[in-house]
Amino acid sequence: DVSDGPTTGVAFSPEGALVASAHNDTIVRIWDLSTGSLRAILRSHTEPVWAVAFNPDGTILASGGGDPGTGNDSNIRLWDVNARAQTDLLSGHNGAVTALAFSPDGTLLASGGLDGTVRFWEVATASPGTVLTNHGGPVRDLVFSPDGSELISVGDDGNIHIWQFDPGTASVF
Repeated sequence: DVSDGPTTGVAFSPEGALVASAHNDTIVRIWDLSTGSLRAILRSHTEPVWAVAFNPDGTILASGGGDPGTGNDSNIRLWDVNARAQTDLLSGHNGAVTALAFSPDGTLLASGGLDGTVRFWEVATASPGTVLTNHGGPVRDLVFSPDGSELISVGDDGNIHIWQFDPGTASVF
């Protein structure tokens, strides 16, 4: 139970032992499912957190958010799950980050936001990659195909966008 406002996003760790939750109070929480106890409180966001995602081996957690009215703090944070420490800050969205997804091999992170863009990030270097701008409005969710060759994004434009690219790169074609 979190009494400091709504829970806005949730993600299972790959092995199913942990759950990360995003909150309107600017905090990311990590829960231990076997005990139901709070394992970590991650503080760095200055605005509501809207999305969380674990990488495929569960060692990295991505979180994103921001103020929907101002776009303030629309950065993505990468966290070392074991150390409970922020390792990288990814900047590029001009509005709140509302969706996050790691590629199946963990080399890429995709993010979607209220600015209507889908952005790719190379996880190892925290470097930006391709920016997709074909959405006619905010992006609400993202998912990679099991082989990592496609990403599906959906949003307020009512369309399902299917993006194809070379797995392991941030280049979309």
